[in-house]
Amino acid sequence: SFDICASCVSKNGLHRHPLTHLKPSFERPLCIYPESIAKTLRNRFLCHQERVLFQYCVPPVNRPQTRARWLYHEVYSASRSLSTSLCRTFGLIVGDVVAIIGENSPEWMISDFACFFGGFISVAQTLGMDAAQLQDKLNNSGAKVLICSSSEASRLSQTVLVPMLVFESVQWSDSISLPESAWMPLVIRPPSSPCTFTY
Repeated sequence: SFDICASCVSKNGLHRHPLTHLKPSFERPLCIYPESIAKTLRNRFLCHQERVLFQYCVPPVNRPQTRARWLYHEVYSASRSLSTSLCRTFGLIVGDVVAIIGENSPEWMISDFACFFGGFISVAQTLGMDAAQLQDKLNNSGAKVLICSSSEASRLSQTVLVPMLVFESVQWSDSISLPESAWMPLVIRPPSSPCTFTY
């Protein structure tokens, strides 16, 4: 139970790669510097593919059709698909800023992971923020796109000037379901690169 996989720094379990370098956990370095956040996340997702990553105990009242359970490999696929879609649909490039507004949800998590995999900078915005104040923050951060829930989109659509991608929309469903063959390559950015801005 003390074996750690040196490839992904996880305990021996549902790994999807050869376990050729196992070492006791007490020999593991206290601080591990990954090549990039995206690579570390990918390794974790591949190790725990069939485990549950997100599950609602009680589905949200305002979204009864929400999927209640997400496995690691499903979130990984959706995140890689979304990062590709953000590039192709909105023309984002590495280092561009993506603003995200919404409740704690799988959609939020997928959006944030997509930013890591695509090399974008995610900017979390406050739910229910005044539209004029939000637009000011979007301008200051240089956000190229806003990802948000449908309730936020309807409230902000007349004021916010950046393109929106709405969680519950058909465009969202298409964006998170691209086949693996269509995914763009994983963006490897050095650890010193900015990945998240907080206001």
